[in-house]
Amino acid sequence: MILELEFKEFIEYILNQKDLEKDVFYQQKGDRLVLTINGKKKDCVVRCNTGFNLQEIEIEFADLGFRLRKGRWFYADEVKGVDLGYWLTVISYPTTKDTPGIWVDMSYEKPTTQKALKKMYEEFVHSGDLSEISFDDFNSHPGFHVMFLPSSALKRLLEKNDEGV
Repeated sequence: MILELEFKEFIEYILNQKDLEKDVFYQQKGDRLVLTINGKKKDCVVRCNTGFNLQEIEIEFADLGFRLRKGRWFYADEVKGVDLGYWLTVISYPTTKDTPGIWVDMSYEKPTTQKALKKMYEEFVHSGDLSEISFDDFNSHPGFHVMFLPSSALKRLLEKNDEGV
């Protein structure tokens, strides 16, 4: 069960509940924050979607005796019914072997091709797998194939497999 409240009602609700845990989790979704706390009743999540900034909310929750932590509660059945709001990025790239390399990443916001390639480039440079090449030269290589999959598409694949299709 999910209880969705406006920010003011979310604060009132958590203050009026006895024995509620003190960790409120947040997930950044663009310029909005999704706040969740594990409800007092079994299988209950209390959720709020707000446009307030993280620093303001962090101070307010600290003043109320709650900790704000990065993460999200969700009810088990929510996985089948609601988009979890993340993106899977997959990039194939040429290697010196007979098969291409695959780089995989996840994020809460849909990245652009340029941001994904830049992140992959920085990871390869940091790990020592790539050196002596600028990002511009790396980026101009024709052998990259970039694909983005939203969590909703991944969910459909899981549901399709559950159905035996």
